[in-house]
Amino acid sequence: MSFDKFTHQQVSELVKLAVTDTDLFSSYQPYELANFMEEIQKKLRGIQFGRISNRIYAYYPDEVFARGYVSYRDIRYVRSEPQKYTYNVSSPNIENNKTDMYNTDRFFRFSSANLNTAVRNAVKYLRAYTPTDIIRVTTQSVIDGRNTISGEEGYEIRKLSNDIAGTNVISKGLFNELMHLNNSGHVFIEPTYGKNVAEYFKLYDEHMRNEKSGRDYTFVLVKTVDGQHEFTCIDIKALAMQHSRINYAMSDAERLIDAMIATARVSTELPDDVLSKVSVLTLGEDDTFLDGVGYKYCDEVYYVYK
Repeated sequence: MSFDKFTHQQVSELVKLAVTDTDLFSSYQPYELANFMEEIQKKLRGIQFGRISNRIYAYYPDEVFARGYVSYRDIRYVRSEPQKYTYNVSSPNIENNKTDMYNTDRFFRFSSANLNTAVRNAVKYLRAYTPTDIIRVTTQSVIDGRNTISGEEGYEIRKLSNDIAGTNVISKGLFNELMHLNNSGHVFIEPTYGKNVAEYFKLYDEHMRNEKSGRDYTFVLVKTVDGQHEFTCIDIKALAMQHSRINYAMSDAERLIDAMIATARVSTELPDDVLSKVSVLTLGEDDTFLDGVGYKYCDEVYYVYK
């Protein structure tokens, strides 16, 4: 099973529902669904339900991601009369080998016509995301953010290259000649040309430094426990490579995850170098990447440069 194929839903985006809000369920059998939700709440104290579009998610307010979603409907791929309603629970922790792994909605779902069985499934599989689960879900966003920055830097360099040499890529010979002239303080006859050359090598050097950094991160998960912040920090080396191996080479997945867990530290304070970067990121919007600092996924999840 590939964990990243599930539809992971942030709790902060959910519209809270009460089991009495049956007119909002978008279900053919809202009272059965309400009963299902109520029975789950009896077993999982404090769990709540929220809605996005036509899906009803089960969640705890202090967690980053909803634990899964529930329904009461006929979920057969090919339906026939009479309709067959079932209680359904979907979770990233479910591996339903009765279905095709490429059909993700069914692959992550268990269904039962029996309410008690369905509730037992819900209790078993509606589990909290672990820190490494959150890493699995969010690392692609970090990679995308860094790639966007890299792309923007490359675009500015190519623009200057075109102004200087009439081509997006300066040839090696011309590059070396211009770098020598720039480094030696040569004064070009055309001031604008000289300015472009200086700016080109300034941006090029910055880009090269940035490409060598931004590979190793410290993952930071922020939780509030009894009114006090609790921080879980996990070191991740070569994040892009680790993400690819975890999601596509499953024989390596558990070994890599074990290696991550081995670096986990839980404390009520952050090291100064990590704290300074997290403090900068907290001021920004969610899904924000700052080169030289790190990435903010949301108020609870950060990746900072090592």
